[in-house]
Amino acid sequence: MAGLKITVDAKDVGEFLDLAPEKTSLAMFRAVKKGSEKTFTKSARIAAKDLGLKNTLIRKFMELVPPTFKTLTGKIFAETDRVPLIHFNPKQRGTGKSFPGIIASNKKRKRSGGVKYKLKGGKAFLPGGFIATMPTGRRGVFARTGRTRLHIEEKFGPSINWVLNRHKKELESFAAEATNKELDRLLNRIFGSKK
Repeated sequence: MAGLKITVDAKDVGEFLDLAPEKTSLAMFRAVKKGSEKTFTKSARIAAKDLGLKNTLIRKFMELVPPTFKTLTGKIFAETDRVPLIHFNPKQRGTGKSFPGIIASNKKRKRSGGVKYKLKGGKAFLPGGFIATMPTGRRGVFARTGRTRLHIEEKFGPSINWVLNRHKKELESFAAEATNKELDRLLNRIFGSKK
């Protein structure tokens, strides 16, 4: 999601702008602000439900740029960086990496090592993965990329941006509806039953 814009069209309130321009502009600003906040909350809830993560974690990957009196446009951005796999409730299973076809004849077959983690569709498994805390203090799910010990990389799940792009039309219609509803409420309060 490159950025979801929340705004209100001045054509909808043209007659009110002629009657009381300052009060109407303030109502437009407040409506866009409230619509932006509601859409931000809805976006976080959708992403949290889709990924099976906590809402507070999702909000760390999102940003709300509130409207100003000059622009009257609120914006919601989601990071394109993928969510580290450590947030998907990983569990270490066994140790070591299994190599198909190599089984000692006098030993029982050993369970292969790896990491189990939860996604919305169910559980997934990363063979040869391990959970570790790096010397920098960063905790994550890692896997070896080469045959030597030092070639490791951190593993990630999907990005919040990718999830919200799948729900962009739903969020756009929700933002328009929430903003217009709030604008109608504010204009009714200012002008009485004229709206």
